[in-house]
Amino acid sequence: GAELEEPIQESPPEALLQIAIHNATEGCIFETWAALIAAHQALHSPHPELRKIYGRVAQDEVRHGQLAWDIHSWMMSQLSEEEQELVLVKQASALHRLRDIAAMESNVRFLGRPTKDEAEILVEAFISGVQAA
Repeated sequence: GAELEEPIQESPPEALLQIAIHNATEGCIFETWAALIAAHQALHSPHPELRKIYGRVAQDEVRHGQLAWDIHSWMMSQLSEEEQELVLVKQASALHRLRDIAAMESNVRFLGRPTKDEAEILVEAFISGVQAA
């Protein structure tokens, strides 16, 4: 029977914006990309035991990526339109950097990692998928 005060709706702290940017880039983009690469390795690694290990790694990375996207959705709902736009700009910048990262990583050709041509196809499909979401 207690009477409660009406909750106060406060503007999100500036730190939330920085966390949202970090999550949108490192979590949503780079963790999800890591899941894709691990899945590729699970299919293409030369050793059956490594394919099994990378399959487990891919599943773990998928969970990390999904958590980041879930957090992203909530955080975006807490930010102003201007702050949301800034997060999306930073995320687009991370996608742009991903092209360079994928090209550089394709030089490391072992354990089922994608070739340069495969990496180019994967990164473009990944970027298209993220942009369509």
